[in-house]
Amino acid sequence: MRKIKKQREVLLKVLAVILALFIFSVFLEIFVRVANLAPEKGLPPYMNILDNDTGFKLNPGFTGIVRDAEYTNNINISSQGHRDREFNYSKPEGTLRILALGDSMQFGTGVEEEETYIKTFERELSKTYTVEVINAGVGGWSTKQELAYLKTEGIKFQPDVILLSYYVGNDLEENYYYKNKTYSIIGGYLIEQRPSAIVKANWLIYRYCKSCLFTVRAVRNIAYTSSLSEAEKRSLEIEQFIPEETEKKSAAWNETIETLIAFKAFAKEHDATFIVLILPHKLQVDSQVRNSIPVQNLDPLLPNKVLKNISGIECLDSLDYNFSSSDYYFKIDGHINKKGHQAIANILTDYFINYKIISEKYQRPWEKTKE
Repeated sequence: MRKIKKQREVLLKVLAVILALFIFSVFLEIFVRVANLAPEKGLPPYMNILDNDTGFKLNPGFTGIVRDAEYTNNINISSQGHRDREFNYSKPEGTLRILALGDSMQFGTGVEEEETYIKTFERELSKTYTVEVINAGVGGWSTKQELAYLKTEGIKFQPDVILLSYYVGNDLEENYYYKNKTYSIIGGYLIEQRPSAIVKANWLIYRYCKSCLFTVRAVRNIAYTSSLSEAEKRSLEIEQFIPEETEKKSAAWNETIETLIAFKAFAKEHDATFIVLILPHKLQVDSQVRNSIPVQNLDPLLPNKVLKNISGIECLDSLDYNFSSSDYYFKIDGHINKKGHQAIANILTDYFINYKIISEKYQRPWEKTKE
């Protein structure tokens, strides 16, 4: 009897502690909200909507502002669901049309619409050629979602060239996990349906504490390296740079390669040229990031080698064109900055002209007379 009473007392104390912590958290959450201490989320609410074909997409007609520790920029989404101007489905006569597909790197998280490498690339080509480049990039999309968009909507724009931006940082992992993902909109924010995502999306305490900690560089480094525990070392983001094969990595590459081959086949079926633009992971260009990862035998070029060895797939590897500076990336956020977008635009312009991707028939009249 005495033992049962003691157990009951212990249980009541534990419950009291839990209740006290919960009440404290609620009051702290109220304080953070009233005092407006938490930073704005990276992406504004209602920027995305759910979609049957791709899981989610950009919300047509949306306007908003992205605020982050390192940048603030405007977001305007066209009625066609692009961070771009409006385009007619029918292609203007004598115009080369390029449909660009990608994730947040191409979408331009952190820069203004006209600063993205797609729009900068379009302006450079337009000096000499009659060309349209459509930025159909959507943050968070996998290669599989980009293919689904191409088949259901993108092909309606009658592209001559399909340019796929493949980001080494997370595309392999996104392709592997996509089939098991489900999405929902909570409080206007797109999240994956898992408890941790709900907490991150709705509890401002989480965002406030994270913003305080990550203002200290040493804490950022500790957080990054400590997150690479044994479990994280097995994440595809890091594992793709390790030569040893695993079942998970092989499956991820099979998914990715099959998707790229399907891209190529679909493009060929519609008389379009298919090109894969490889965008580097920050560790591929920043030795400090690379050396902070507690994993041996890293091969920074391994994912690029795999991609370039896929038969029949034309790859434009940014690393082959001296895209090798950490100055091209935001220091905290992993996206490329304005300088990085300009560098990618220069690479694309040189490639399209030097490799005759764009022919002389698209030259503007005054350029032809110069010859």
